[in-house]
Amino acid sequence: MSEQAKNSLSVQGWAAASLLLLAVAVVTKGLGFFREILIANYYGASGLVDAFSVAYSVPLLAAGGISFAFSMALLPRYHQLLAAKGRDEANCLLVSVHVSSVVLSVFMLLPLWIIPNEIIHLVAPGLSHGGAQLAGDLLRWLSVYVLSLNIVNLLV
Repeated sequence: MSEQAKNSLSVQGWAAASLLLLAVAVVTKGLGFFREILIANYYGASGLVDAFSVAYSVPLLAAGGISFAFSMALLPRYHQLLAAKGRDEANCLLVSVHVSSVVLSVFMLLPLWIIPNEIIHLVAPGLSHGGAQLAGDLLRWLSVYVLSLNIVNLLV
């Protein structure tokens, strides 16, 4: 690693970044808990809530961790390339990782968009007919939502 790269990567920067990530994770989990309390308060335990929960869980399990996995490997590799080969090579890495993440996410979510009702019947056979139909309708749009989450998470 070059001397300039060593000087640009300080321990305080990494410590501050780690604390910031920890704080964001805690806030995110707190907001998710608040969301679940609101859903339970307004809708209770009904078939509609079950349909939404199934429709949200399927794309999240299928492709929700793709951007997280890419982003964990991206930062150290980016700094290695930045130090070894310069900003142009490091920026090429960023572009290729973003494109790869989006393509992989679309590939994983495409079946959920094409045959949502069949997938819902496969993963949640206990849902009522109306609940399964609603979950199938929601699955397409929640897949797009998870795709957008992947893009945002990778950019962050």
